[in-house]
Amino acid sequence: MAQDAQLVVSELITNVIRHAPGACGMGLEVWPDAGLVQISVWDTSPRPPRPRPPDGRRVGGHGLEIVRAVSHALTVTDRAHGKQITAQLLLSPAPPAE
Repeated sequence: MAQDAQLVVSELITNVIRHAPGACGMGLEVWPDAGLVQISVWDTSPRPPRPRPPDGRRVGGHGLEIVRAVSHALTVTDRAHGKQITAQLLLSPAPPAE
């Protein structure tokens, strides 16, 4: 699960840097009781992300597909100055105590 979270952060932040001018930010919340990790990235661009059709021959442009594939839920929310993208990932169950 930690590797999935690292991948989501990397993809979302890379998209912010490539496609959105101005200020940006990131938040991370862990909700153990709900079994979730929530990663939120905000930027100043009002344009929502546009998923591209899958194409195994294309180099790049697969970030949103990857984030969707490893996330339990993915939402885009308008903000006063831009948007916020939030990915929720399921926590792995703890191994049983010995």
